[in-house]
Amino acid sequence: MKTKIIKIEDITKPDFYPRETLDMEHVKQLQSNIENLDPIKINQDNLLINGWHRIVAHKQENLVEIKCIIVKTKDEDDFFNKVMEKKDVYSSLPYTQKERKRYGIKCYIRGWESKDIAKKIGVSIDTVNKWVKPYRDDKNKQLEENIVRLLTNGELSQSEIAEQYNVNNSKITDVKNKFSERINLLITKKNNVPKELQEEYPDIYNFESFSSDIWNVYKPHEITPETIVRDDEKIIKNLLFYYSQPFDTVYTTNEEYLNSSKKWFRRCINDINSEIKPKLCIIEENTKDLDLIIKKVKDDGFVSLYAKTLEEDTKILSFMENKLNLMNRIILPNHQKQDTGKLHHSYESILIFIKK
Repeated sequence: MKTKIIKIEDITKPDFYPRETLDMEHVKQLQSNIENLDPIKINQDNLLINGWHRIVAHKQENLVEIKCIIVKTKDEDDFFNKVMEKKDVYSSLPYTQKERKRYGIKCYIRGWESKDIAKKIGVSIDTVNKWVKPYRDDKNKQLEENIVRLLTNGELSQSEIAEQYNVNNSKITDVKNKFSERINLLITKKNNVPKELQEEYPDIYNFESFSSDIWNVYKPHEITPETIVRDDEKIIKNLLFYYSQPFDTVYTTNEEYLNSSKKWFRRCINDINSEIKPKLCIIEENTKDLDLIIKKVKDDGFVSLYAKTLEEDTKILSFMENKLNLMNRIILPNHQKQDTGKLHHSYESILIFIKK
């Protein structure tokens, strides 16, 4: 190989160069034989591939230039490969295990497989796996969070998400099962929930479900003041709890309901024409395409439907009664005192459920 004389000040040691510290004893040995040292290796951009100790030895001898072999590198991956090539020169000091570990981790972060790293730096695959475990765990956690985010957004199918992240469909299923178990633990075994989970999912951990009786009231006078629920968010959470499972699809055009559903790991869509079939449908007075929604309720068999009407306007209720065979209805009155001091009932919300 041809050599070239390069000014030392023009050579850069990149951040990912394996050497962390200098062995000054080795530097002294190199100084004593400075005229006979092998050339260092740099790439076409003057990035150091091999020879840091020799550079320092030259500086110690107040030399400003050094013999170099120029090794052309195609890209950063190729550069990484060249850095860890076996040394066949006397002047090169073998990499320590610590330096191999540092370099192996950097390669893993760049996307290399463990078997390729092991082969390149001369250690076992098990050793590499131990080195990169914290980074693999973080990487897997980030992947799972991205999968959950795309699932709850409801825009892509499970197969499309798997294709986007280059994983098998089974990986998506495993993530769904893992988060479903986590949610079940948060709700059903509150005393055994680790503190970090409590803090990560406070909305679910602090949830208290309605008693089952409130879902079986048919007439306004059967509801006592103690059972009246005016908190819309609380109603939605109970609907999610009783009538859907994690990663079931929820349809609504209400942004607040969408956000609540996503916190509970439900897939959310706001387009009734979506190919993804919802299990829970939440509609309001201003909801469009009521006929289409009702048709889908009949054709696809939603587990349940929640319709909210304001004041005494029962437009949705009448519409539904003409189209569907209602199995359960809840009317929540708004108790107001008249001038006479008597309670006046104005019906604020109407919930309608259709079960399979």
